[in-house]
Amino acid sequence: MANVLARKGVKLEDYTAEYIRDPKVGRLAARAKVVGNMSANKVWEAEVSVKMNDGRILSAHVDTLKGDPLEKRITKEEIEAKFWTNIAFSNIISKEKAEKALNMLNELEAVEDVASIVKLLTE
Repeated sequence: MANVLARKGVKLEDYTAEYIRDPKVGRLAARAKVVGNMSANKVWEAEVSVKMNDGRILSAHVDTLKGDPLEKRITKEEIEAKFWTNIAFSNIISKEKAEKALNMLNELEAVEDVASIVKLLTE
């Protein structure tokens, strides 16, 4: 939560040692208080409240995660954007291999052996 407040979002690099050790995030995390109130029927439900220095309280609530296939579907464009973000972050998979893998994933029913996709993304 501290990371989101400090950076106004979450990116993959936020989980690297350099970003985790950021003093600004550490100061915010030290001020956080986690209160559990989870219902067994609503495991993805979450609420966050932030008390600002001026006394205002900002709150947000979600019933389910984005990407839930029944309630908060993610579009194909969003999935592909996430794929390319992950490819760029990896810094090891060539654009050519990534494009080939993505084409295969988009036509998964025609792929004879899914190990060929894994091979493209791991070698």
